[in-house]
Amino acid sequence: MFVSCHSHQTVPRPRNVPSIVILGVAILFGWTGFVMAPGISQAQDRPTVPPSVEESTIQIERGQDVVQPPSLWYQEGNAEPDSLGIIRVPRTGDPDAIEYRDRDRNFPVYLQHATFVREGQVSEIRLSQRVLRGEVPGRIIIRPPAEDFYDIAEPFGVEPIRQEPGEETIIDAREWYRASLQNPATGQFAPASMFHSARELRGRLRSTAPGGERVRFYIVATPEVERPAPIRIEAAPARVERRMVPVTRFFTIRETPAPRVEWITHMGLFGGVNTAELPALQEDRYFASRIRGDVTSTIRINVNEDRAFDFSLYGASQPTLSDDGNHHDAPYGLAISGYFGEETQFVIQAMAMYDDSPFQTQNFANGDQRLRLLFGVDDKQGATRYRLRFGPTYFRDQPSVLDKPLRSDSRQLGASAYANLLQDTRIAGRPFVWFYEARAEHSWGFITDGGNRNFTVDGRVALKRQFSLGAGTFSIGPAVYGQYVNNVYDETPGFDELSLLFGLHVTTRSIL
Repeated sequence: MFVSCHSHQTVPRPRNVPSIVILGVAILFGWTGFVMAPGISQAQDRPTVPPSVEESTIQIERGQDVVQPPSLWYQEGNAEPDSLGIIRVPRTGDPDAIEYRDRDRNFPVYLQHATFVREGQVSEIRLSQRVLRGEVPGRIIIRPPAEDFYDIAEPFGVEPIRQEPGEETIIDAREWYRASLQNPATGQFAPASMFHSARELRGRLRSTAPGGERVRFYIVATPEVERPAPIRIEAAPARVERRMVPVTRFFTIRETPAPRVEWITHMGLFGGVNTAELPALQEDRYFASRIRGDVTSTIRINVNEDRAFDFSLYGASQPTLSDDGNHHDAPYGLAISGYFGEETQFVIQAMAMYDDSPFQTQNFANGDQRLRLLFGVDDKQGATRYRLRFGPTYFRDQPSVLDKPLRSDSRQLGASAYANLLQDTRIAGRPFVWFYEARAEHSWGFITDGGNRNFTVDGRVALKRQFSLGAGTFSIGPAVYGQYVNNVYDETPGFDELSLLFGLHVTTRSIL
């Protein structure tokens, strides 16, 4: 930010005058003043001095831009937004820090996170039942100070209606309140009876300036209690009115720690059609029925909030049945992953697999080997989570069985990519999860051959109903799985294959 200060003044410069003239003028004015107004003297203004610096430029390096305390507003229906207070950002040595005394030892306790404050005390937002029922829209508005051009608010669990740096962030109050029913650490939803209780609306204040600060904040939302209509008794001399007794709620602002160890398992069971073009069948295509079952089991160790490690085992069984010949693919392997960061995590993943191509024999001495080193990111934006991976891959292909004549071993280099998207949604008021997954790999003959190429892409889409399972979650739903393979060989003709399968996809997540 540059600030320019300009100041210009033009004044007459005093000239050199002989001393006798100055003395004569002083005597004349003194005598005139004494004669015209005895006891009163004429005051003379001193001549102004021009500034020594006529122009100055000030440069302010923002560097680590801090988050300014924003104001909090609430709008219901078409009414004008109502100013509620500010979201206080705790600072070290802040003279206005909110302090409480410990009950037992009487030492001071300060707020750890940014919090909605009204008149110097932690307060809450009142949500009407009309908003919670969806009869009228309710909007929570967070506005940074007028002099701030970078700050935004990022609510957890929901996408904002509008998010403009330095202007305002508008959030749907009902959707944010609904998202608060899910524990971000475990993915478990609170029971339906908690929908009308006080909830913590969580989010983050962030400066979009380079190196800007990030601060977590919490807002307590309390549904308003509707008073029932008064009960009238006909032909009675008085009216009986039922009144609700006010209840004082005590709430705490706390951070739910991530579970230390998690066990996550994905399972799929599919069946469908398979078709391929094989050199052994000459002009005819290979048509078959395929059954596929696969499982990926992962142990995740959360070292702290910004570091975690995964250990995964993968296996699949894929029998294919046809009048032109049966075959059975059985890929399996393991992977180790490291995650670094909080909301957006940088990921390093190493994978070693016997990744069987179709129509090949699979055992420890004879099988298709894949070694992958992938790099990518994991990110969560509200109700959406995505994973992206990409990196080099080493391929080793062994002789096949059905596409005779046999070919020799080949070693190649290539690349692999992986993408995964999870999106929480609600259907008829029930929690569901959209699951999208896609993998692709491509090799070129750069090691022991110059003409072999392997290309494989597969993916699945599932819509799963999510349930609470103890301290974890369980989700199950219909899914579609597709796979396409196209291999080209230097010594023998290659083949292509296409599968389209339908079935179920299951995910379990347990806290150990």
